[in-house]
Amino acid sequence: MSTVNEPELGDRPRRQGLARRIAGRKLKIFISVLVIVGMVFAPIVSIVLNQNSALSGSEGNDGTAIEVTETAATATTSNGPFSLNTASSNLTVVQKTGLITVYAQTYSLTVDYRTGGYVTYKIQPYFTSDYIVYRRVNPAGPGDGTVDQYNKAMDYVSMTISKWGRSGSTVWFLESCSQFSLTQSFTFYKDYMELDTTYAPGTSKVMTTYFVGEYSAKGSMYNLYSDGKNHRYVPGYPENWPKANGLGGWYPSYLMYAPAMDVRVPGRQLGVEWGFSDTEAYISSPVWTKDMGGGGESFIALKYTSLDCKVPSIASGVKETFHQFIRPYKYTDGLAQGHDEGYAQWVSSKIVKTWGSHSTDIFPLTFGNMNNWDSTIRSYVEGSQITVAMQSKNTDQINWNYKSAQQMTPTSKAVPSAWALYDSAGHPYKNTNGYYVASAASSAYRNYLINQDQYNSWWWGSTGVFFDQCDSINGYNQLLSDYNTKPMFVYDGFLNLAKEARASGYWNYIIMNSYTAQLHLSMVCDLTLVEGWKAVPSYNTDFRSHVISTMLFVNNIPDQYRPHIAVYQNYVAGSDQAAVYSAVFGAARYGFCVELLSYSSFSSQIHNLQMAENMFKAMGASRHKDPTITPATLDTASEGTSLTTNKQVIVVTGSGSPVIKETGVYSKYMLTNLWSATKSFTLTLPAGTYVASGGMTISSTVKNSDGTVKLTGTILKEATGTITKK
Repeated sequence: MSTVNEPELGDRPRRQGLARRIAGRKLKIFISVLVIVGMVFAPIVSIVLNQNSALSGSEGNDGTAIEVTETAATATTSNGPFSLNTASSNLTVVQKTGLITVYAQTYSLTVDYRTGGYVTYKIQPYFTSDYIVYRRVNPAGPGDGTVDQYNKAMDYVSMTISKWGRSGSTVWFLESCSQFSLTQSFTFYKDYMELDTTYAPGTSKVMTTYFVGEYSAKGSMYNLYSDGKNHRYVPGYPENWPKANGLGGWYPSYLMYAPAMDVRVPGRQLGVEWGFSDTEAYISSPVWTKDMGGGGESFIALKYTSLDCKVPSIASGVKETFHQFIRPYKYTDGLAQGHDEGYAQWVSSKIVKTWGSHSTDIFPLTFGNMNNWDSTIRSYVEGSQITVAMQSKNTDQINWNYKSAQQMTPTSKAVPSAWALYDSAGHPYKNTNGYYVASAASSAYRNYLINQDQYNSWWWGSTGVFFDQCDSINGYNQLLSDYNTKPMFVYDGFLNLAKEARASGYWNYIIMNSYTAQLHLSMVCDLTLVEGWKAVPSYNTDFRSHVISTMLFVNNIPDQYRPHIAVYQNYVAGSDQAAVYSAVFGAARYGFCVELLSYSSFSSQIHNLQMAENMFKAMGASRHKDPTITPATLDTASEGTSLTTNKQVIVVTGSGSPVIKETGVYSKYMLTNLWSATKSFTLTLPAGTYVASGGMTISSTVKNSDGTVKLTGTILKEATGTITKK
């Protein structure tokens, strides 16, 4: 099996007062890779069927009618309009021996099973001669393609389409050999396809790998790094992820927020989004192949096998269906990477349908300090706009108590064997603190957490509950497969814990911490955490790139489903102020909630809380309302001092003096200075007479020849000021 280089996982300490996190480990990801060479497809003639026909090819038809009840919705992405649940206006199937083509409104799908023992699925968007190929991997190295339960290579199998059929907008193909089969069921929409792939063992139990690659009209594989830029994106992985490092793998994982990729052909217009709605799924890059161009970093790898409380669980031999989204799209923004905009809308709607969603509006500054609050901090917090405040006695705020989701209370208490997670046969798993771990996949353990803990009179006394250590992986980024039989994987257990805790009636606000962000968990509970923005000496965890990548995806999720993610910035007052400014600035730019966590004196923290509170209030947030205004942001330390914007709110950090041209017409404008000194500014506004307040002063006003007004002035350190039109 091919091995790729990975960075160190790094120290993973918990917040002070909580259980220590997994210590630094070497992060190892073993990734299969697959490549694809261009294919010439013969002209298609023969049977043509209209959209409404019930199709039966010579291979047979076992399909049943599918009724689509979802409501169509159209949204504008950076690459043009995207319609969710909008049916293709036409669907025509053309068949020839060994070759079937489905013509939809904006693309076609050709299934070629004529030769070679491999079935090739070619997706051809009509706006380009370039195309996408989806096919089983013929690996360059053993173990990267199809393996059985003993990890023995089975790449010799020869697969074909033994049956196919159509029902309404769905066309399915049974790709099979005697050893196993995959039913590839495509449902066609105007702008995308849904692919349900059902793996079923035959004479063997296997895990098989497929690849996705992009090709020219001449059949040449496109190199996604041909221009020196990274054209692959996985939500949660840093956008500048090194080419040599493995990208993705099994979800849920350390950095992968969602099991999806977005890849673009360099210098062309073809992009493709490909992702899963499943709670466990495999998507990665690279994968190398013997054919189809060799693949490597230019291929997406997908795996299909059996799953249960172990992931993967090849030997269990159970049938498993994986639910996928495929969107070929035309990109015209000139950017190297897309951010799965269509997939974000699709997958969030699927999660809501299966798990529900909770996206309670909150003020985006949270306060979870576990030290005993003194009167000064209590007075400030309880009188502020903050919504989620751990020890608050203000009934209009959400207080919470802490509860580990994997350890008994007290931790010395023995874990019943039926609840325990086993990391190998007969071996209970211990975390790095030396405690045996109970698995949320056990319904009895979830019931204990909610109803039977000896301190429940205390747990039940808060509005919210904070479930910590919702870990699905260990320190090596390996999934916590359970060799002590449970009805589900541990990640699904955490999702059920969130639902059951809410249904209990004890709490109406659920917070969960999985260390880094994960899509399903963030949608099922009210608030999830990322344990770090910028590294500081007291907490050496830097997740800035992970958070930015995550939010570039999250902000494509529709407002009504969009999850709240709180990012921790640990700091020591007096020495880590730059990190505080960075975190608050990041919250303004990318839209996450922020927790400024310090165990310095409360009096030394209040100025930072006030700074963040005032900024978020300018953005339209209040105790029961998310921000309503997206600000313009400028970091004068790295982005220069000039800014032209039509935004009503402007947030500036760095030591430089900004020169801002405002093109939007508003009755007032707000400026936040996230810096430790008074800042000079030059602000050009539409015609009018203006007055300043809130720490801002205007020293000069000049009327320009075009009627605009140039204001020169200052704003105090850490202030949010207002300029109002008289």
